[in-house]
Amino acid sequence: GRLAEDDVLPVGKEGDRLLVETSYSIPPINMEEMMERIRRQGYEPILAHPERYQYMDFADCRRWKDKGVLLQLNVPSLVGAYGAEVQAKARKLLDGGMYDYCGTDTHSQDQMECFLDSMIDKRTVRKVRRLSAAQQL
Repeated sequence: GRLAEDDVLPVGKEGDRLLVETSYSIPPINMEEMMERIRRQGYEPILAHPERYQYMDFADCRRWKDKGVLLQLNVPSLVGAYGAEVQAKARKLLDGGMYDYCGTDTHSQDQMECFLDSMIDKRTVRKVRRLSAAQQL
């Protein structure tokens, strides 16, 4: 049957996750409700590349994590593919242990070239590799 508004399905089966992406400049008016509805439907929301959202800072990411929202790093952000501000934010979130997943989100040859030509320090590479390895568990 249909779910009542306050019904919550258990989460836990592998694959019961939903990738969520918003506008880069402003959050959806109903973002809180949207994340809660995703959870009520039995999915774990994963917020794609929070480092790229201008409206979101470290404290906002912590608040979402505390509400059960997982965060996904966009790896090219670490090498400046989206500018120095996004790069700094991505490094801060990574250093703070905020990410649960990582992806590349490359949609063009220019983005891929920026990523391939970049120099990432070994400490950062190890952190990304740990995230990537954890995804495969």
